[in-house]
Amino acid sequence: MRKINGILTDVTEKDLELLKSNPKKFWEGVTSIGERAFCICISLKEITIPESVTSIEASAFRGCGLLRKITIPESVTSIGERAFMGCKSINEITIPESVTSIGKGAFEYCESLKEIKIPESVTSIEASAFRGCGLLQKITIPESVTSIGDSAFWGCESLKEIKIPESVTSIEKYAFSFCTSLKEIKIPESVTSIGDSAFWGCESLKEIKIPESVTSIEYGAFWECKSLKEITIPNSVTSIGYNAFWGCENLKNITLISKVGNKYEINDKKEIKIYCEGYNIQKLRDFIDYKEAKGIKQNFIPNISVVTSLKKDDIGSFYKYSKNWQKLLNDFARKNGKTPAEIQSEPKSDFFKLC
Repeated sequence: MRKINGILTDVTEKDLELLKSNPKKFWEGVTSIGERAFCICISLKEITIPESVTSIEASAFRGCGLLRKITIPESVTSIGERAFMGCKSINEITIPESVTSIGKGAFEYCESLKEIKIPESVTSIEASAFRGCGLLQKITIPESVTSIGDSAFWGCESLKEIKIPESVTSIEKYAFSFCTSLKEIKIPESVTSIGDSAFWGCESLKEIKIPESVTSIEYGAFWECKSLKEITIPNSVTSIGYNAFWGCENLKNITLISKVGNKYEINDKKEIKIYCEGYNIQKLRDFIDYKEAKGIKQNFIPNISVVTSLKKDDIGSFYKYSKNWQKLLNDFARKNGKTPAEIQSEPKSDFFKLC
């Protein structure tokens, strides 16, 4: 064990004997638990951090697999990246109101953690903060939080519901991927974007409402949400990423609320209008089918029409989603001695008849 300028590091199994017999001496002069300080203490089961400590640095308790209970005092203001990663025996932890930042992966793979309350002092849930917490059933997110980071709750298989506060403006990629028990989630009006694969593999998700504030739904956002039956996309949405609903095998009804300038329209008669020229109707059906998604091709959109009165920049907006479009585009451009960008800028190009 070393103490340098108040930073505690390199705690060994032997040092734990002093922690048990004379905790006052063990913690004397310590103001910060340094990086990887306890990471080799495989027998550590319980610890009370004194009021003198103000920060818990990166990986401080990483891999303490037997650690069941830890008391964090009100003096602590920050919890570093992966501070408790792999502490698979912790089933409960209280984060004090003094904490303002929780680092990336701070509680990643705390496999026994069932419940946690994030204090009002925290403004963001960083990437992978609770990734792989398979038994986590309940989490309270305060109104102070403005963003939910990449993979923040990835693989929280026991999480059935979660309330996202009105303060949150973005749900980052993979945020709730493989939350397989999540049945419903309400996205507040403050959210403007739903990131790549944000709800990928949420196979129990039956209902989700996308608010008018959302402008983009990114790649694979609802990939393999197998229980999702219907969804309404508001007219605020200007872009829907590739494979956004791929594998939603029970999805029978997508309602796209159209507005002037949209490149698509699906009305309540289940009719779709694609604003482009010379489009092959069968290939259009391939796009709507999203490859393997069941129930859409036969049951979803029986009527398809093509609208040709459109601005030049809108032409071909849907071609990039058809199968093998990039290869087709590259091959066509090469044969015609042009760049792919040049082909795409020509609305009358014969390329669009190939899609």
